[in-house]
Amino acid sequence: MAMQISEGDDDDLYYDAASEDDFEAEDESDSDIDEDETINWDEEFRPPVHNFQGPDDQIKDDFRHHFGTSLDILRKFIDDSMVEKIAVESNRYAEQVKRTSPRAFIGWTPVTAADIWRFLSLILAMTLVKKSSYKEYWSTDPLVSTTFFPSVMSRDRFISILRALHFVNNETVPQTNQDRFIKLGSFMTDLLMNFQRAIHAGKVLCIDESLIPFKGRLSFKQYNPKKRSRFGVKLFLVVDSAMQFVLDVLPYQGKSTQITDRSWISLVGFGGAAVLTLLQPYLDAGRRIIIDNWFHSLKLARMLKDRLTYVLGTVQKRRKGIPRGARMTRKLRKGEVETFSDGDVLIERWQDRREVLILNTFMPHGMTEWPSTNPNNQRMKPDTVLLYNKTMGGVDNVDKTIKPNQSLRKSYKWYKKVAFYLVELSVYNSMIMYNTTQNDQVGFRRLNYEVFVKSIIHNILTKFPVARKPRGRPSQSRVSVPLANMHIPERVMKENGYPSKSDCFHCKTKLGKRTITQFKCLACEKRLCIGSSVFNCFKFYHDEMSPTDFITAPQLGLNGILHPRKSALKSNRNHFKFRF
Repeated sequence: MAMQISEGDDDDLYYDAASEDDFEAEDESDSDIDEDETINWDEEFRPPVHNFQGPDDQIKDDFRHHFGTSLDILRKFIDDSMVEKIAVESNRYAEQVKRTSPRAFIGWTPVTAADIWRFLSLILAMTLVKKSSYKEYWSTDPLVSTTFFPSVMSRDRFISILRALHFVNNETVPQTNQDRFIKLGSFMTDLLMNFQRAIHAGKVLCIDESLIPFKGRLSFKQYNPKKRSRFGVKLFLVVDSAMQFVLDVLPYQGKSTQITDRSWISLVGFGGAAVLTLLQPYLDAGRRIIIDNWFHSLKLARMLKDRLTYVLGTVQKRRKGIPRGARMTRKLRKGEVETFSDGDVLIERWQDRREVLILNTFMPHGMTEWPSTNPNNQRMKPDTVLLYNKTMGGVDNVDKTIKPNQSLRKSYKWYKKVAFYLVELSVYNSMIMYNTTQNDQVGFRRLNYEVFVKSIIHNILTKFPVARKPRGRPSQSRVSVPLANMHIPERVMKENGYPSKSDCFHCKTKLGKRTITQFKCLACEKRLCIGSSVFNCFKFYHDEMSPTDFITAPQLGLNGILHPRKSALKSNRNHFKFRF
């Protein structure tokens, strides 16, 4: 993971990067080799640079329109077919385990796509609520209890889904398979394809590594003492520098890493081969690529330039082709710069707190005064260093956003950790797309990652609500009748809140007299008097109606009519409750 060149922390940018030499055995051909003596490093650097050929609007048409909720964008990346496949493979795996171990998954019920979404909502909620173990989230101890988690899913159901979570049918994996990430099935491939369908890659891309913490037994587990999580699964990420959007991911898995052309390793080392593999869809368009000294080399810069792709980044002094001589070895004063160019490549040696070596193929040498809060510390910095600091932090920004809110816990299954990390990457990209597409809305405020995660959780539980079990004794009724279709008396009110009075329909038509009433039948829309059992037009009118005019509702009594008594009439917010 690269860091910015600054006075405070610039260790990762200097040419001595032996601590990150994870592939030293595979990269020996690219180190400790003398330069080509035929190269003249005193040429003027003015290379012909092609303009970037790409659309001005990075967001593709399918994502340009405004989405209703944050979940709508997330479901563009993790679509319904992917979730359905996870449910199918998880159910299949549970049945396979039960055949060999009958006591496993006792009480298992098959999961649906809605169950998977609710499960993911809990995984995301655990990124916001930190506890020591999964079981603590369902604790009934008043000191640590959290009511949200048991309201969505029981503890045993969550643990059983976590155990059964699977992405591929184990019985169909070939015996000769070398791809360790086949454990993720098509989930990772489909997800990355959906990422690339969202935007057009911009002019500047950065490539860096990220480490998913994992201390279990794993042949391709990496160790990096400079990382906070020193052990883990390494991923190479391509990020669009303008939008900070993750475009692609290449997982490292040792010798079986999916490099497009294995011959690249002998030419540019493993880091350079990873860069060429990730950049295959983005070549021949005049893009600028920003990388750090673990990937960069002179040979890689020339190969990319042949494909109309230009590169800038720090480079190690020991790389093949880097000039040696007295100019490269003499001690520089702080702020002093030494440049080397053969006409196609520019190498700048700049002395800051320590020495920095920058190699690029598109930007001429220039110095700019960099402002500082200390007036006595105004300094000149190379333009290439300023551009590197501005554009290289794409992957670092992803880690800075996601890692404080990660759901990773101890697990023997490394692929589940990778899967949850990919889900978090999807949430991160969804946040970028949401803030970008909604930015032109009046009154819109950008959402940070934590608020966006909360929004997704709420939307998942709204879209896939939890089925509540009825409590108490079951009802004896056989049908449910809408209130508006039942014959119930209702008081009529005016807009000013006073009762509305009108002639009783039954008194006027049957008795030939005028009686004022405030009530009407909710179903019949007729004004009717409500009085004692001797004088009750509401009862008399409905007794004279044909039985076919009524809705059968056993819970309402005879003919589905409510027969109120005047003494039991009580007012409650312009409506009435009746006792029978």
